[in-house]
Amino acid sequence: MRRAVPGLVVLGAVLLQTTVVWQLTIFGIRPDLVLVVVAIYGLGSEGAGVALGLGAGLLEDLLTGRLLGLHALALGAAGLLSGALGRRMVRENLLVVMLAVFLAGALEEGILGLVYEAVFRGRLPVDVLLHTAGLVAVYDMFLAIPVHGVFRCRRRPVRLGMRG
Repeated sequence: MRRAVPGLVVLGAVLLQTTVVWQLTIFGIRPDLVLVVVAIYGLGSEGAGVALGLGAGLLEDLLTGRLLGLHALALGAAGLLSGALGRRMVRENLLVVMLAVFLAGALEEGILGLVYEAVFRGRLPVDVLLHTAGLVAVYDMFLAIPVHGVFRCRRRPVRLGMRG
């Protein structure tokens, strides 16, 4: 059951993302709850970040009908980046979490923008893509604060010693 929890959390995040969170726009920018969850889990290990990113991205693509595999690639890369940061930094620190989510969000949006640019041949100017990626990453970074708080409250303390 313990191994199923991250998958269930990501499934819940995908469902929330595709039904509720996408309506929370600020100046036309939408947050990416799935990315935030993948980046936070990715801080624990690169493998978990990549696996959750690939699975969540594929599920998100299937539910939204977008280019199949594109979000799997972008979220997998974001999870890998977050895991690499988690190996080098104190991952319980909120500022590290916010930095990881910001960088993962910028990477994800950059990958999505480059692929859309290549597929749709210059319909979106590069400066608009970079501006949008930066705004989405900032929005996701602030969304990481309450999500990280939920994850911190749900963790059980580690007990050492023998049961008696």
